[in-house]
Amino acid sequence: MGQNSARCTKGKAVGASIVNGELRSDGKAFKGLSPAARHYTGYQTNGWTFWVVKRPTDGKFISVDGLRRMK
Repeated sequence: MGQNSARCTKGKAVGASIVNGELRSDGKAFKGLSPAARHYTGYQTNGWTFWVVKRPTDGKFISVDGLRRMK
């Protein structure tokens, strides 16, 4: 089962899932968060801050970077 992540970019909501250690979005597999973010923005960007996830504790969205800093 994958973990879901989402982001709004260029006025469009996009989603991704992590399946077997691989990030999948838009029918493509990416080797990391940043390459997937670049796919949507068209420029190099920090995937750790681009992607957000819903916190299981309160349902609020937080960047993947913020989530990893909580641990």
